[in-house]
Amino acid sequence: MEPVSLSPTSRGSARGNDVILRTTKTTRLLFRPLVIDNPHDKRASVKGWLVHQRKGINDEWADYRELRLSDLKAGESVTLELVSEALLKLVEHTQTLYQRVAEKGIPGAPVQFVELESQLGHLIRTSEPDLRNFLDAHPEEGAEALSRMLRWLSSNSGALAQVGKLEWADANSLGVLNVLAGIGTLKHALNTWESRRDDDSEAYWQGFFTRNTFALHQVFSYPVVIVQDKAYVGGKSIANTGGGIVDFLVQNEVTKNAIVVEIKTPQTLLLSSVYRDGVFPPSRDLAGAIVQVAGYRTTLIEHFRDLDFAEDKRVEIFSPRCVVVVGNSEELDTQAKKRSFELLRNGLRDVDVLTYDELFAKVKTLLRLLEEGP
Repeated sequence: MEPVSLSPTSRGSARGNDVILRTTKTTRLLFRPLVIDNPHDKRASVKGWLVHQRKGINDEWADYRELRLSDLKAGESVTLELVSEALLKLVEHTQTLYQRVAEKGIPGAPVQFVELESQLGHLIRTSEPDLRNFLDAHPEEGAEALSRMLRWLSSNSGALAQVGKLEWADANSLGVLNVLAGIGTLKHALNTWESRRDDDSEAYWQGFFTRNTFALHQVFSYPVVIVQDKAYVGGKSIANTGGGIVDFLVQNEVTKNAIVVEIKTPQTLLLSSVYRDGVFPPSRDLAGAIVQVAGYRTTLIEHFRDLDFAEDKRVEIFSPRCVVVVGNSEELDTQAKKRSFELLRNGLRDVDVLTYDELFAKVKTLLRLLEEGP
């Protein structure tokens, strides 16, 4: 379905884009339409010219010299063949123009539109009861169409501006749509967790939380905003080396206080082997992550005023918190391991440790609340 363009030439006419009916390396035949406001017959709103073109020296198309039919002598004629494919294209294009003028009239400014396939056009113009019956009979196709529309809306600022003009069946319709979209997003995140819980790639989980920032919000008991992923928090040497790059820099949405988040993987071990008498120390990776994120916090405080996000007041540093998302509590398969882990993380200052399964348990709770409704 090629876009169709119309550009006004007067109050009662508009020129359409050329329609190529036949082409070779050196010649082509096209139809150059003009839509008009025909006072004698409103249905007869399209006229135009068949134009034969050749490629010039500069490899650009140019109209062939005009042949005046009035110059023909007795017994002479001109035959111009339209093969079946070219004639079909001509008929379909002119039919689209007829329909556009009948529905919208002659445009007052340049416009571009796409001809709808007959099935889709019929669906859009059908009555609401018939549309409901169709969607009830084809729920999967309806859900896929809705998903595509939402992706289009979210990626097209011009289309997004039209959302406020939508006519909803009742005051709750938009709320229901938001809830359904939220449920779909949460289910997708949980399905990802179940299928990728053994994935030991930090890059993958960094990307997951970048795409699904709502999941990271479940870490906190207060509203937060993701300021930046892979954020530089200062600390480079005079040789422009070193410096701290945190996985996520987050702010408390109310106070703007900074929060430093470090992402490990679900497969990162939480504890090392037993130390003595049922005491399990933190694993090397967990201890390293805790020290690392605390170091980022110190660097952020020391270099805060030199950073970009300090100038525009996006973030404040009122004793910033640190968070490490790491491991899976299924590893804690004995009471002694659970006790050691809780003693460890509850004894930390300025650093919170949360496991992946704890985070997704909160996502599951949120999903249950949405599905159950008020």
